[in-house]
Amino acid sequence: MKRKAFLEVFLLAMLGICAMVKTPGAQELSLPDSMQELPWDLKAESLEVDREDKVVHARGRVLLTQRGDALQADYMRYNWESRWVYLRGNVQMNWGGDELYAEEAEFDLVNKVGWLKQGRVFFEETHVYVKGERMKKTGPKTYEFEEATVTSCDGESPDWSLKTPRGRVTVDGYARIWHPRFHIKDLPLLYSPYLTFSTKSDRSSGFLIPDVGYSSEHGAEVNLPYYQVLGEEQDMTLYLNSMSRRGVMLGAEYRTTPNPLSKGFFRADWLQDDLVAESEAGEPGQFADDGLIRPNDDRYWVRSKYNGFLFSPEWLTKLDIDYVSDQNYLREFDKGSSGYDESLETFLGEFGRDIDDQDDLTRTSVWTVNRNWGYYGLGSRLEYTQNLAYMNDNRDPDENPTLQRLPEVTFDAYKQHLGRTPLEWKAENELTYFWREKGVTGTRLDLYPGLSLPLNSIYGSIIPSVNWRQTLYLVDQIEDDPSVTDNELDRGMWDFSISAFSSVSKIFQLNGEMEMRPTEATLGYSKWTKIKNTIQPRLRYQYLPEENQADLPIFDSVDDIDPVNELTYSLTSFLTARKETVVNKAQANGTEYESVVRFFDFCRFDLEQSYDFNEADRADRLQAYPDKRPFSDVRARLSFRFDPWLTYESTTRFSPYESMLTEHENMLRLRSGNRYQAYLGYDYQAEMDDINHPEQQELSIFRLGGRLSLGPAWTAYLNYETDTVNSELIEREIGLEYQDQCWGVGISHFKSEEETRVSLQINLLNLGRFQQGIPLTDS
Repeated sequence: MKRKAFLEVFLLAMLGICAMVKTPGAQELSLPDSMQELPWDLKAESLEVDREDKVVHARGRVLLTQRGDALQADYMRYNWESRWVYLRGNVQMNWGGDELYAEEAEFDLVNKVGWLKQGRVFFEETHVYVKGERMKKTGPKTYEFEEATVTSCDGESPDWSLKTPRGRVTVDGYARIWHPRFHIKDLPLLYSPYLTFSTKSDRSSGFLIPDVGYSSEHGAEVNLPYYQVLGEEQDMTLYLNSMSRRGVMLGAEYRTTPNPLSKGFFRADWLQDDLVAESEAGEPGQFADDGLIRPNDDRYWVRSKYNGFLFSPEWLTKLDIDYVSDQNYLREFDKGSSGYDESLETFLGEFGRDIDDQDDLTRTSVWTVNRNWGYYGLGSRLEYTQNLAYMNDNRDPDENPTLQRLPEVTFDAYKQHLGRTPLEWKAENELTYFWREKGVTGTRLDLYPGLSLPLNSIYGSIIPSVNWRQTLYLVDQIEDDPSVTDNELDRGMWDFSISAFSSVSKIFQLNGEMEMRPTEATLGYSKWTKIKNTIQPRLRYQYLPEENQADLPIFDSVDDIDPVNELTYSLTSFLTARKETVVNKAQANGTEYESVVRFFDFCRFDLEQSYDFNEADRADRLQAYPDKRPFSDVRARLSFRFDPWLTYESTTRFSPYESMLTEHENMLRLRSGNRYQAYLGYDYQAEMDDINHPEQQELSIFRLGGRLSLGPAWTAYLNYETDTVNSELIEREIGLEYQDQCWGVGISHFKSEEETRVSLQINLLNLGRFQQGIPLTDS
């Protein structure tokens, strides 16, 4: 009977026969759709076909499906001529990737437009909800809404939300809302005339959450960033940083990854500063004793790094740019998204290369191109060093002695066998043109070939080597250095070294082989089975005779090489563990288990000391340092690692003459998953004044810090560093963070010698972060 009713309804719907037919019980119906490749399939507890109006009525657990799309409701009315569908009661839709909910809705199934009442759209990738009293579906992926609420919080009563009278959203695109009001529960706190945010998880253009703060030096500050996608391989961020006391700083940041071997980061900021310092008295207190002024109001900083290749992947190139307007810029603008600290962190994380310290008076920019052919390598280098002391009406730029390498070319032969002989040879060759405003300039060719003879046996290795350094000079400008009397100079000098190395080891059995067979019951079980102790003594003697180099120009350390006559001896011991772990081993016929073996060094200890024969025979500086001390400090280094929960590293130097520690550095780190992280460190340097430690000042620095989870949502952290010699605090920061499902808040207190700051940070899931810092005092 039901099959006969189904066939009747299907035929009537296909032919459009005008009649009213009722069919009891759960029914299925294929609705015609000439505009689609496949028809819509309809299921409901009851179906009615109105032949006159060409409408199908469905009631009770209505489900309308086509491919991966599904529409559900308590009641549905479908017009097979206009192909509009009306739904009412517990409306749920997964349509074209959209996840929609409503009390009432009507849609054009062909053009995918319509409306919803009490509708809600959920963007799963970014976990954002948009809920409106009335929503219009204006296209396959676009919606408009009125009197809506936007949030990333689950539940009917969100902890925070944005309420807006109107807006527009594109699935996997952007949401744009007008006159949003930020609410915590039902309490309105903030207002904005317009706001846009991304509704997709990948890169998308738009305004980012601004940095907001206040500083006694900068005044009220709002840094508004705009992010622009320029393609799959590049993007840009523009910054407008308004500071009430300094003016408006403009910034641009460009990032590119044109291929797997190349990536670049380029950043520039510019400010027409409202504050200048015509004298040192007008500078901030921490800058007032450097002997320099800062009268310029045109301030900028350009920095960049690039890794890539030229022409082909064999020609590798690297670019580092660091150029700044004055000596105070990086010290004044060190925090925030436009500051020194942020750029330093980016360079280290993305490129593994840092930049000069923010207090340095020189900034170095470098461009290198390198190519290797097995045992040979060609390199070129352009290096420009900016000296900030010779800018902005400070020292005379014409007297600037800062050296530039424009360019430097190297061709090296890596260590390799000399024909079929047991000898090995290598060569380091460099051709450089040096230029500067004041001082000797010219070209230097430095050739440094060497021969060695490795002698290996079961007891160890002995490697004697001899090198020859030939240096040629063609000087352009000699009038600034009276010691240089000729335009063409040369120097030849030899050096000799011999090193000896041996290694002995012993394996200690712990628990034998894995006692338990690899099974599901022992899955994840692991233990140490063996430990290997290796001891390596080393001996190295170096000799380089004294050479008269007084008539040579001084460009760098190659032009003034001190004589060497030194013996260095060391002893290294390290422990290697053998660890077995039972893991899954996927097979075509099911899961099997196996024991995986891993080796790792968990402890390393070495001792090293040198004896300087030249110091034993020293005849100079006897008035300042009458005691001859050929023995160096004994250096001891200890490294202990039990990844990932414990690491300890220590370096200690001991003077055999004073019978005391001269230097000591150590750091202990503990970690237990997400429960806690802690570190404890202490650095010590003794006050000394001898030939090995001239005018060494006392130093004692204590460091302590970490993070502690106080529960599923709360985290406390501490960073503390103090100078125990002068009883001065270097810096201290203590903070507390709370992270809920859709928001987080953190408060911190920071104190240093120069500043005390309290910061509040609010993080709204997937909509950004609001942060404000308030300096309380300034030194």
